[in-house]
Amino acid sequence: MNNSVRADDDPFDPHPVPEIPIRIEIDRPRPRTTVLRLHGDLDMRTARLLRDELSPLLDGEQFQTVVVDLTGIGFLGSAGLSELVASNEAAADGGVTLLLVADSRTVLRPLEITGLDSLFRIFPSTSSALATG
Repeated sequence: MNNSVRADDDPFDPHPVPEIPIRIEIDRPRPRTTVLRLHGDLDMRTARLLRDELSPLLDGEQFQTVVVDLTGIGFLGSAGLSELVASNEAAADGGVTLLLVADSRTVLRPLEITGLDSLFRIFPSTSSALATG
């Protein structure tokens, strides 16, 4: 039986620093357009956080274009992929254009392997996404 403890999990530390698995920054560069910049891991622990921020933006009432910038993502898991698919469907239902920004193998490879790269409009930078959206 292996009871290993990670170096950053000091059981004797009375004030452990909580891990922040994902950070989401929201920018509104122009009317009816918003950009969500994600930093961290998009997995089963954090997909709900993305849903909480993204869902209200996809009903078509406030925004016409929503850009999700994934360039700060260090890991993209199946729950994150699932949340992106659900968000894409909600955007389509709301008449919102959902655009993804990705420039790393960490994000692009899971999209390619699952065939989801054909479902999304993917751009290498936020500025290129905003130029078309």
